Amino acid sequence: MASVYKWSIKTGSKLDQAQKLIRIYCVLNDVRPSDTGILVCAYIMVYRLDDKIRELMIKSGVLGSLSSLKNEIYALRKLGLLEGKGKTAKISARICPKPEEALTPQTVLFINLDNRS
Repeated sequence: MASVYKWSIKTGSKLDQAQKLIRIYCVLNDVRPSDTGILVCAYIMVYRLDDKIRELMIKSGVLGSLSSLKNEIYALRKLGLLEGKGKTAKISARICPKPEEALTPQTVLFINLDNRS
């Protein structure tokens, strides 16, 4: 028989919701991005990556320059958190197959932890 645990987590915004979803994925899959990396992934998941969002991330102090953003995106792709290159970078389908549907007012996660051989 499977054990069932229910947790209710409140978030302040879609960006916060995306960060928590990405953090849960990272913990369960033993992936260790920086806090900045998680925030960049969340921005890309919520807003998509375009010139406005690049500028927003730099103006809000997430990263200092466009080159540091490009380096962060490259590192996140190497970790498997992002797919695509340059302007086509998007959140990995392993984290969220349909990001446009993921961040509704309520997101429910089903996690199957199996220790059977």
